[in-house]
Amino acid sequence: MVVARTVAMLVDFAEDAAAREVASPEDIDTAMLTGVNYPRGPLAWGRALGARWVRDTLRNLHQTCPTGRYAPSQALIRRAAADERLL
Repeated sequence: MVVARTVAMLVDFAEDAAAREVASPEDIDTAMLTGVNYPRGPLAWGRALGARWVRDTLRNLHQTCPTGRYAPSQALIRRAAADERLL
């Protein structure tokens, strides 16, 4: 669960940063690939896992520990809703 929690939080932060236009999605993934040496960028991980999985993982963690630390960002919630409409 530690890896799932960590990846879910990374994806959420990256979605939020992209939505706030801190950097482009491509630049965020490139920065994490080259700067931190992750095997894939957080947005690529999010696409592979699915925004709904990331959102649901964070919501479950937030229910267990309601400090706000695991609350999914609005950007992630919107992405998950958009993915659901495509089904």
